[in-house]
Amino acid sequence: MIGDALMDSLGGALGGSTGAGTLPPPRAKVSRGGGAPSAGGFGAELVALLTGPAQPDPLTAALVEAEVRLLPAPALAACRLRFLPGSDFPTLAAGDVLKLQLGAGDDPPAVFTGPITLIGGSSGLLELVLGATAAPLTRVRRNAGYENQGFADLMKLWAGEASLTPGDIDAGPSYAFLAIDAQASLWEWMARLGQAAGFPVWMDAEGRLNARAARGQPVATWGWGRDLLGLQAELHDPAITAFAGLPTGKAKEGAWSAGEKPAAGAAAAGGGAAAGAGGLAGAPGGLTGAGTKPAGRVHITVPGCPTLDIASRFALEGCPGGRGDGTWVAVAVEHRFAPGQGFITRATGVPA
Repeated sequence: MIGDALMDSLGGALGGSTGAGTLPPPRAKVSRGGGAPSAGGFGAELVALLTGPAQPDPLTAALVEAEVRLLPAPALAACRLRFLPGSDFPTLAAGDVLKLQLGAGDDPPAVFTGPITLIGGSSGLLELVLGATAAPLTRVRRNAGYENQGFADLMKLWAGEASLTPGDIDAGPSYAFLAIDAQASLWEWMARLGQAAGFPVWMDAEGRLNARAARGQPVATWGWGRDLLGLQAELHDPAITAFAGLPTGKAKEGAWSAGEKPAAGAAAAGGGAAAGAGGLAGAPGGLTGAGTKPAGRVHITVPGCPTLDIASRFALEGCPGGRGDGTWVAVAVEHRFAPGQGFITRATGVPA
């Protein structure tokens, strides 16, 4: 894995490049309450003729660093912003909603929207932490039962209790009867149902609730020695079966202890080993066997990619020894931006 210092220098080189064939310089934009898209084309020219050249927004002009961490439920995403306020810097208070955009052009893609939850700073710097819009769901706990409800119905019902806007939600399974208890929050119950259905639950860059499986084409393909700045692959050999422990003396009588009894069909998965013949069995839950797709994950560092979000597909190629080549699904994403240093994205992916 390439170190952070080198990442910063590479980010600066990439972020500041303006020559032919290089990446455009990244930009950041911070606006209140989500903001509105900027006018483009003839509209922008007309505004400039009537009002003169647009003045820099005080929030955007004062930004010196931004860091975004995106995670699926039950975790909460967050955004940290650091400003060097000028005399025209607006007054901000806890609860004010800000939107961060990163990328190229005058109106780059949004990467985070959320309310201010913490205000601090020192030495003239102002530091803000934006919280996830799903945070109110972490404070709602109840004992309740639901009959003949679908996964999407429950997601939308619970989102409404926190005034959240539903985004892309898969239909998912249906439940003849579902009971929840107050030992977990509604946000945790969303995560549990999503995990059981096989897909994540998260808030997108516009503050909308999403709960769906990964689909579509990769948002980007990065290659080793080309634009993949850092790679750490944690791949596992599927040919190695789990060790279930040595059988006790009771094995002679056909008995096993609770932790040693092989699952049904384990003998076939383990090559036909009989009880007491060697202690090798199939992996817990049947997650073994030659021919199964290798489990694992990759951690990557790439030039800033604002479209990379939770459940986004991305592809890698040309990795040393092929370790990392293929299509992956993002399960954690971090964006980092600083003027003069560039825009870097880090992500963790699991096999698609």
